[in-house]
Amino acid sequence: MPNEEFKRPRELGHTTAPGWRIGDTSAPHTSGGTRSAKAFEPDAALTGKLDALNRKGAIIMSIVNRRIKFSDYEKRYDFVSLRREDGILEIRLHAKDNDAAPIIWSTYAHGDLSYLFYDVSRDYENKCVIITGTGPTFIGSETELGKPIPPLLWDEVYHNCKHLQMNLLNIEVPVIAAVNGPALVHAELALLNDIVLCTDNAEFQDAPHFLDNVVPGDGVQTVFPALLGPVRAHYFMLTGQKLSAKRAYELGLVNEVLPQRDLLTRAWYWARFISARSILCRRYARSALTQQWKRQILDSVSHGIAMEGISASVSWGMHNEHTTPNVPGHTTGDHK
Repeated sequence: MPNEEFKRPRELGHTTAPGWRIGDTSAPHTSGGTRSAKAFEPDAALTGKLDALNRKGAIIMSIVNRRIKFSDYEKRYDFVSLRREDGILEIRLHAKDNDAAPIIWSTYAHGDLSYLFYDVSRDYENKCVIITGTGPTFIGSETELGKPIPPLLWDEVYHNCKHLQMNLLNIEVPVIAAVNGPALVHAELALLNDIVLCTDNAEFQDAPHFLDNVVPGDGVQTVFPALLGPVRAHYFMLTGQKLSAKRAYELGLVNEVLPQRDLLTRAWYWARFISARSILCRRYARSALTQQWKRQILDSVSHGIAMEGISASVSWGMHNEHTTPNVPGHTTGDHK
């Protein structure tokens, strides 16, 4: 039957599916040997029919809207490189003036991504989205302000924060996170997504908040309790605990742990699998799966980010000898 490989994966919920071997960059196979990833692209005839439906839908949409096009935002943002192939959009985070270096989080990056996610959400030609980082980290560090933030500057943070996660969730097609290394700042930008893949050296932490005398209120206070349970999540945020890739997998934060060389190949495999679904299946599945997240974020972020701002206004930049607790195993992800 045409497109059979993309109709139903052989195995779900495991680090590797049958035929997918660590160190093997080809797609899963069905009998004996391996095939190239190209062999598992959607059947041409079926793809043509789906594209025809997409075009028909696009015509209808254009009657009632001025639609955003990829070319409108492809080069607009300073902290990402974008590429789209067959409707699959890959968002690669990077440093502001160096697209070969990891992103360093800042108030500027905060705003940049909030507007990017809005543009992506309104682009009807996107079929699936992949978010990944550059180099050794996903988001591994942030700009050190070193002094309290005045209220008017925090109001900009408050404004962007309300839209950052909501605009990510408003993307109307499934989103895959390909976490290429430590996610120590805004790890929820990876963990909020529909499929989360990570490298075997990835780590997860909430570094910018309680360890730096700031209330964890920008959405992490909702995301981590929902993912870890309140007891584990409160410990995680209040102690600065790091979770290794292995531990994150055991706790259900990530779906697959892969070698670095296989990460994007695997992400694109699942993106092609998702893109082979019908247009309404893709879009409405995403809507159904994110509805609860949207409700929780909407209920918590405005209050939380206001509390975070109050604490940041008097204490950001304070350091003491206990900023990094000297407890054996504290940041290794070894706690059971």
